[in-house]
Formats: sequence, structure tokens, C-alpha cells
Amino acid sequence: MNVEQRPFRDLCVLFLSLSVAFVAAVTKTAAAEPIVSPPPREDLDVSLEPPVIITAPGPEYQDDARPGAMIIGMDRTPKGRIWGCWTGTGDKPDTYFILASSDDGGQSWSKPRLVVGAADPSRKPQRRALVGNVWTDPLGRVWLFFDQSLGGFDGRGGDWFIRCDHPDAAEPVWSKPVRIADGCTLCKPTVLNSGDWLLPVSLWTRDKINPVRFREAHHDLDVVRMANVFVSTDQGGTWTRRGGVAFPESDFDEHMIVELHDGRLWMPARTKYGMAESFSSDQGRTWSKPKPAAIKNVNARFFVRRLASGRLLLVKNGPVTERLKKRSHMSAFLSDDDGQTWRGGLVLDERASVSYPDGFQAPDGLIHILYDWNRHTDAEILMAKFREEDVLAGQFISPDARPRILVNKALGPKPKPARVRIILDTDMSGDCDDAGALALLHALADRDECEILAVVTNRKDKTNASAAAVDVINTYYGRPNLPIGTDKVGPTDLQRTSPYARALRDEFPHDARPDDHMPDALDVYRSVLAEQPDESVTICSVGAFSNLAELWQRAPELVLTKVRRLVVMGGEFPKRTRPETNVRTHREAARVVASQWPGEIVWHGFEIGNRLITGAGLQQTPKDNPVRRAYELKPFGKRAALDGGQPSWDQGAALFAVRGGTAQGGTPATAARLASSPPPVAEEPLWRAVRGGRVVVDEQGVTMWEQGAIMRHYYMKLQGEPAKLAAIIESLMIQPPMRK
Repeated sequence: MNVEQRPFRDLCVLFLSLSVAFVAAVTKTAAAEPIVSPPPREDLDVSLEPPVIITAPGPEYQDDARPGAMIIGMDRTPKGRIWGCWTGTGDKPDTYFILASSDDGGQSWSKPRLVVGAADPSRKPQRRALVGNVWTDPLGRVWLFFDQSLGGFDGRGGDWFIRCDHPDAAEPVWSKPVRIADGCTLCKPTVLNSGDWLLPVSLWTRDKINPVRFREAHHDLDVVRMANVFVSTDQGGTWTRRGGVAFPESDFDEHMIVELHDGRLWMPARTKYGMAESFSSDQGRTWSKPKPAAIKNVNARFFVRRLASGRLLLVKNGPVTERLKKRSHMSAFLSDDDGQTWRGGLVLDERASVSYPDGFQAPDGLIHILYDWNRHTDAEILMAKFREEDVLAGQFISPDARPRILVNKALGPKPKPARVRIILDTDMSGDCDDAGALALLHALADRDECEILAVVTNRKDKTNASAAAVDVINTYYGRPNLPIGTDKVGPTDLQRTSPYARALRDEFPHDARPDDHMPDALDVYRSVLAEQPDESVTICSVGAFSNLAELWQRAPELVLTKVRRLVVMGGEFPKRTRPETNVRTHREAARVVASQWPGEIVWHGFEIGNRLITGAGLQQTPKDNPVRRAYELKPFGKRAALDGGQPSWDQGAALFAVRGGTAQGGTPATAARLASSPPPVAEEPLWRAVRGGRVVVDEQGVTMWEQGAIMRHYYMKLQGEPAKLAAIIESLMIQPPMRK
């Protein structure tokens, strides 16, 4: 080697050293669990401060101002007044409770008489009230149980109550809020023959914690994350924990407690697979091993209550022995043998999206059930009245029996569906499906369904033109100024020369520089994420995991505070025998992301896109379409991808990142603009999520699904005909630019 060659040699050595150092750092931490510091104690304890009880709700809480509604509960006073409760905005983490009353058996209702848990904009994060119930105790007092948490669920929550000792008064007075337990109550208490009052209190499992900044908070409560039973032996003066049941695959529990004729207690509960149950022979201190119940139910709340006749009333979605696919056919059943068998079957409401029954039986035997319908669209709270003979007959035959009595309807303007804020992390170099995914995102942005914040590349292409290819497509769709970042080092495995990146750079307008002169991907991530609202950004990764691992390791606070969801095209599930390309490209980084990423990860495996053949439709587009050119230059087998299409690995993940599981989307405004050639719209979900586990990446880059670990991972499976989803993807890829 001569002297003139030494600088080049030294540069190569430095380059290699930096690469090895990064890989070593990634590998060192791949198997370690991340240490994410929870917020300071003073921030966590904001949820312990009593909420403000609004006794004179203003115009912002009236029906014509509220966008949504979800049922909480209802009960009757000894003198006949009905108190009902529902949320103000539906099933959302910033919602609050509204309490109203009826003095004519539910035919008409007051305006809001009380508001609990209204969001305080000065709080960061906001407190909220999301779940609870209304109960009249044996002394005639009305209790409103409600939970208070920071955000969706901060890991602790808090079970509170306010009580009205004279609920029939013209101006009822409510007690100050009292916090009685960690967790929340979703169903009514049960009064035992012994006189004990049993209160169901659920402390949700850690996978329910959201936002992710609370992920490591309140580990001291992990031993009691279950369907707990609290007891009061002094008529509600004090409450103490008596026992509990940890249901496998728990999903909010929503458990109820029923005292059987033989003295045992029956606890049915909600799980991911439907209804489970457990029994106690010692007044709730210990419980049997939980098992699936004979009663089948969709994953939703149900209602069980002892009637004056001694029968049990069950209200759920669909027949007793059938688990429906949707929350439809709200139905009532009766049991004469403590739930061993069920009779009748009165359908209260057959429509989809009817859920969360709760209610009571009046002294004259008339049963009242409150439920909600389409919480965020129609936003109706409804009531059904019926008698036991109606249930047994399977139809409303009693003179005073009536279905679908409208109790409340939120008439406020429905919020415009929020555009998904998305960053595409792509290896725009090897396969043309990256170009297809970026085209799809631009089409969705034209339809006001998403906002593309930035595009970063994660594979160092030998053409040094991946950024230029991205900029060409962005320019074609009328967004030439989107931030673009590149991974300067990039994964060394499977480095390649793109069949199309250089051609796009040379043949189409753009102003991007070579990859090694573009802003660094991490710097783009940092600057873009810092400007976004908390928990608002979706990252769609359709390539190597190098940028993601570096982002998490070097800017963890931005991931914790700004990123809502990570959608990954990578791996194959439930298990793959050899490494999938995107994982193999940078195995160490993939292991870091799989084991340490703190928030939700949706995995779109190789097997999904492999069944979605698209691209041939690009022949209908003009020849100045760079995405068409990419498909023309990319071989697929012995032909060009343009000639007959090819798998849509990346497009499937990108579409899910914006539209979720249904592939539906768009706003009325964009629907009108696109009416001339609307893309196919799916009425049924096109994906199904597999939850209750995590993705593990081994040292060779093989992915597998590990069942049972509580992490916010899930992988998707196709549901329905793949050609239907492929047609939606194709239609978006060929949609003409609207801003060109």
C-alpha cells in the first residue's frame, strides 16, 4: 500500500469501527428489558386529588354540545325516581360522567343534573372518569361509583364514590368524593344474606396501561391486578379487600357477584375469549380456579341479577350458547336453577353496536335495562322495559313492555376523523413495493385520511439514490417539501443495488441530494416528532429496523411521549423457520425493537402481503408516474412487476397504519371529490388481530410468537378474501395525484 492510499484506508477503518460499535451496542442491549422511568411521584399522585363535582352543568354538557355517549348504569330509588348515568363523549380517555333523572318511569329525563370527572385542560395529563355504575343500597341511598385515572389507564386508576342520602329530593345533595380502592367498579355491588356488601373492583393488567409513559408505574400493585372483591360490613362506612380472581386473558374483568341458593358465590367475568367464571364457598375470601363459562358471549359487558321471584336474569349479546361476531342482538334470559340452564330469549335490540346492559327490577316486577347504541355516531342511550313473562315468551307481550325507549342522544357535532400522522420508515431500494406503499400513503393523504410527516430510509443502497427516489414520488404527488432522512451507516447485510432508484433519480424531477449528503434519519425523527402532539404519531416501518433501534436508544422520551403506534412489515407468524428479509437485514436492531420498544407494535408478517397481488393496474396510469416506472423496472420472476403485479408486503402494512382493521376511511369532503372513481370499500374487517403475547426475534433473525407475555404486541391475520383487500390497495396506488 502506498502513502496516497492510507487516508482511504483510514477512512474505511473508521467507517468499519463505527459500524461495529453500533452493532455491538445494539446487540448488548437486545436481550435486556428497557428501563423506562415513570413520571415523578407528584405527577402520578394528581389522580389522588378529589375531582370537581359540577352540580350546575353548563351548556357545554348539554345534549346539543356533546359528540358521544356510553352507558354507565342506572337504578331506582324506593320512591320511584330513576337515576341514570352515561359518559359525555363516548368511550374515550378524556370523557366524564353525566347524571340525569326521571320521575315518570323513564319516559322523560331531566337535563344533566351532575357532572363528574370533566377534563381539566390545565392538567397534563388530564384526569378523567371512564367507567363506574349507579346503585341504590338497602337504605335507599344512591351511590355513584366512578374511576379516576390519568389518560386511558395510568396503571393504578382509583375507585371513588359520591352518595346521595336523599335522592328523591327536589335539590339532591351529594357527598364529597371518597376514594376507596385502586382500580375501578364497573358493575353493581351485591348484598349477601349475611348482610355483607360485596363490591366488584377490577385492577386492570399492565397491558391496559396507556399512555406508555406510565408503563413502569405502580409495579407494587401487580400482585392484585385481577377481579377483586371488596366488602363493607358497616353499610358502606368502610371498604376492605376480601379476595380476588386473576382471570387468564382478562379484558377489563367487568365481573359481577351472584349469591347462589347453596351459599356459594358465582363470579362471571369478561375475558378476551368471552365469559369466564369462578366460585367461592367462603363469602369471597378464596375462589376456584377460573374456567370458561358455559354462557358464551362476545367480548363485552353483560348483566346478571337476582329477581324478586328468585330467578336469575341474564342480559347479553346473542343466544346463551353462541358467541356472536358483533355486539348485536341484545337479549334477555331467565334461569330457575341458579344459572345451570336458561329459558326464554327476548331480543331487546337486534342492531349492531348495542352494548353494556345495566338496570334493575321495580317493585311491581317491571324490569328496566339501559344500554347504548353506536357510542360515537348515533350516540344513543336506550332503555327496554319488560316482564319475566315477556322473556319466556320471547316477545313483548305485556301491556307496559316496550323496547328501544330513547333516554338520551348526543346531538353535538361529531368530530372529524383525525388524520393519522404518519412517518414512513422505508428501505426504498430493493423491492418496488416500497414505492407502492409511499404512493398509497399519498393517495390516503389526498383523501384527508393521513398526514405524511416525513419519510426516512433505513437501508444504505449502493446507488446512493434512495432519498432521490423518495423525493421523486413526493414531488409527483405534490409534496416536494416533505422532510427526508437517510441512515448513513445502514445495515450491512443484504446491501443491494436498486433496480429502480437510480432511474427515478435520473428521469424525474426532484431536488434531493445523494443519500450520504441528506439529513440523518435520527435528526429528522427528532425534529419532526418534537413538533407533534403527544401520542399522535404512527410510524410505519417497511424495511430494516436500524432507524427504530437508534431512535429508541438515543431519543427514548420522544418515543414515549409522541409515538402512538408502530406498524411493522416484518417477520412471519405465528412462526417462521428462516429469517424474513426485513428482520434479517439488521437482526440486532430487530431484536432491540422487539424486546424493548415501549409502546404498541402491530406486526404485519410476510404471509399477509404475499397473498395480495397488485401493481398491474399501474399500466392505466400516465408514463410520467414514477411508481409505474419502478414497477416497470423491478423484475418479478421472468417478467416485470408491472406486467402482472407482485405481492404487496409493504402496502398492506401502510394501509393498516392509516385505516386500521377495516380498510374503510375517508371524509365526506374527499368522498365527494373522488366520487367519479371511488375505490372499493370494505364493509367487514379485513384483518384480525392476534393478541396476548409478544414477538421474539432470535439471534439468527427468526421471528416467533410467544403466547402469554403481557406486552402491547399483536400480529395481524387476513380475514376474508385477499382479492378484496388487494383491490383496495390497487385502487389507491393508481389514484391520480390531487396536488400535482
